[in-house]
Amino acid sequence: MCYTIHRFLAVNLLMSFLLIYTANLYASPQKTEILIVMDSSASMEEVFEDSTKLQKAKESIAEVFTGLPPEFFTQNNIGLRVYGHRYNWKETEKSCTDTQLVFPIGKTDPKMLIKTVNDLKAKGSTPIAYSLTKAAEDFSKDKDVRRYILLVSDGAETCGGDPVAVINELQKKGINIIVNTIGFAVGEDARKQLEAIAAASGGRYYTARASQELKTEMEKLLKEPEPEIEPDDLIAQVNGGIRVASTNKGFQSLNDGQDAPIKAWFKPGDEAVFAFKDEQPATIRSFSLPVLESSPKNLKGFDLYISTDSPTSGWQKVGTYDLPNMVFEGRRYHVFNLDSPVVARYIKFKVFSGYGHEEYAVNWAGPAIRLYELKVFGDLGAEVEPAADATIPKEINILAASQGGQLIASAKNELFSQLIDGREEPVKPLRTGEEAVFAFKDKKIVTLGKIAVPIFEANIRNIKEILVWASTSENPLKGYEPVGRFEVANLTFADNPYQELVFDNPVRARFLKIKLDSAQKQGEYIIMYELKAYGKFE
Repeated sequence: MCYTIHRFLAVNLLMSFLLIYTANLYASPQKTEILIVMDSSASMEEVFEDSTKLQKAKESIAEVFTGLPPEFFTQNNIGLRVYGHRYNWKETEKSCTDTQLVFPIGKTDPKMLIKTVNDLKAKGSTPIAYSLTKAAEDFSKDKDVRRYILLVSDGAETCGGDPVAVINELQKKGINIIVNTIGFAVGEDARKQLEAIAAASGGRYYTARASQELKTEMEKLLKEPEPEIEPDDLIAQVNGGIRVASTNKGFQSLNDGQDAPIKAWFKPGDEAVFAFKDEQPATIRSFSLPVLESSPKNLKGFDLYISTDSPTSGWQKVGTYDLPNMVFEGRRYHVFNLDSPVVARYIKFKVFSGYGHEEYAVNWAGPAIRLYELKVFGDLGAEVEPAADATIPKEINILAASQGGQLIASAKNELFSQLIDGREEPVKPLRTGEEAVFAFKDKKIVTLGKIAVPIFEANIRNIKEILVWASTSENPLKGYEPVGRFEVANLTFADNPYQELVFDNPVRARFLKIKLDSAQKQGEYIIMYELKAYGKFE
């Protein structure tokens, strides 16, 4: 059963690509040339289900070409180039130049092509860059032709070449070939490289895990060969998307629908949290960023996270991505397709690196990075597990001095008392390791659901971790039970600067003890503004 599924996925993946080309042919009078570049390196001999990767690839290609209608072969020129099939990988010099056009591009007899594929052996290295260089020579010189490469590989380059640099160099020479790539059982490094190859050429990358979804999309393209209208951007302000929190105010323009450079510089580590319309959950399938010109100021690396819980918790990393530093022919945006759809209520975008711009920004020592826009695509209204709610109805800040809250003991009474005075001004200098004990009105026992602290601007000295204990003893020095360790994000939230640290369960307390455990960056000093504790009197 498992063998059948994998075979079905592989077949549909290859079939989908070939059908896309057919659809493009019907939609355009241009001729179409398709070159399949196939991996036959030693790793293709690895066990895959009940056989090997290479054997599965052979069977898949046979089924695809047997199932295609005769007119496909009369209307398209097809070719096949293979690498890694003649020399053992230990023969480095020979193996790293082992790429061969085994079936020249032209009118194709599918039976002969299948026979050629069936004779392949898995032996050598993975010279993708060299193979792409040679592949560019396989196409006709006809100007009125659409050129495609379908690269099928189970791994990344192993001969030291740079496949993306090859694509860039070809484009500089005016040689535009769209390279679509398929990764079979690939690891993270191979996936990133195959994705980058596709992106550099204006193509798309797919994995077998997404083949069923891909099949549906390809069927749609056959019925509607005209390019699809871009789906709605889920985080666009005009569609109800909101910036919930960020370390840099410039992020407020990242979803404004404008492609112009944002009038703010960004640095590695800057991040922003966005929510969809009415903070609904959504199923995310892809996202995109524009590249309007090649520049050392452009964004390079970034991380993407999702959460269904809250803007400050439950984050799961979707991936680390690189945005190519080039302008794509005919399109401004580079699209990142997720391997499989994800459900999220919040999405976090974090700047990782730039392309080496040496200009220094005003408020930090480091490279200044330029951003334009972020778009996220999918569907609103996904179902998520309801989050556990430990809050208490009709709660108020019962720690506030105006509600009778009081500081009982601390190393710096004059400072810690300012945390409950309601003024929301910086309280400093506080230090890591310092503790304070608070009591509620008339030292009565209360039931608490959460505490809250504000972050008014990102700062490396902002509080990061707070330890909390509670005691119902009449002695403020005894009876403390740990409530938990809570982490504060170094983010400024657009609608409410207070970050709520919700307890797992309601807590009874006469006294509340806190310890300032750490700042956002390693250091002794901490800045806080206010501390609130929400609950009700018993």
